Amino acid sequence: MKSNKLLGAALWAIGLAVECALLLCLARAYTAAVWITLGFTLFAFISQLALWLYLWRGAGTADGVFFRMPAFMLSALYMLLQLIPCLVFPFWQAPARLAVLINAALAVVMWVLLLLSLLAKNHIAHVDSRQKDHHREL
Repeated sequence: MKSNKLLGAALWAIGLAVECALLLCLARAYTAAVWITLGFTLFAFISQLALWLYLWRGAGTADGVFFRMPAFMLSALYMLLQLIPCLVFPFWQAPARLAVLINAALAVVMWVLLLLSLLAKNHIAHVDSRQKDHHREL
């Protein structure tokens, strides 16, 4: 489990560095859309790190790891999808409002999905514990 955390932290740092470098190196001019996208990229990565730390805290058992996998996968997908604005906005002279709208929509949709996956995890864990309490061995 310790090596998984170390690998996850290394991949997180590499992903953040790559996305920021792509965004800043590909930009012909540092417009408001580029800075807004950089801010949302930092928000995506830092918030996902906080989520991972929260999820790793309670994932000691095999059940704990299994129940938290959808949230891990969705958070990785969020960071990967944030790459799209990092590749689009350096080349497109978009207005700042559009950059805020696109990045905020992506953040809201992904966080709603993440919170729904955490609610589902709690419900599934509750049902699983009820089933274990009522199980009788033959």
